Amino acid sequence: MATIQYILKRLALMAVTFFLVMIIIFLLVRLLPGDPAIAIAGDRASDADLAAIRERLGLN
Repeated sequence: MATIQYILKRLALMAVTFFLVMIIIFLLVRLLPGDPAIAIAGDRASDADLAAIRERLGLN
């Protein structure tokens, strides 16, 4: 019976840890600055190129 309790406790802790990691990653993605289109095209890309990349990625 102790083994089953141990496994259930570890599974519960794993679920909480997974949830916390997902929240942290979500917040980092939302709060950190940056434009994926500029990262893909480079700093010297034209506005038309950036608009096309944003359209293709669904970021518009």
